[in-house]
Amino acid sequence: MHPRGLTVRLNASDRAIGSGQAVRLTGRMVRAGTSLGISRKAVVLQRRTPGTRWVTFDRDTTSARGAFAKRFRPGRTSVYRAVFNGTTGFRGDTSGVIRVRVR
Repeated sequence: MHPRGLTVRLNASDRAIGSGQAVRLTGRMVRAGTSLGISRKAVVLQRRTPGTRWVTFDRDTTSARGAFAKRFRPGRTSVYRAVFNGTTGFRGDTSGVIRVRVR
């Protein structure tokens, strides 16, 4: 069996926040070329601050509709991405990068 393609999408509730404020990252995992969500798959949430490497800061499992979310208070300006490492049934994918600026 050949792994099927999928797409991981990521969004942020705000792109710029004040110090101490919360942001919510939301995303979906869908079959490639469709809007059909993929359920019960592990998603790794990662962040990177300027001059550092990607660091995993949370994990989630997709809902029945392929959705995942995380609300938190960033300490400093960072970029974020969601990573699905793949399974025997689906190829892995990494979302686009979202920058959240902390003022």
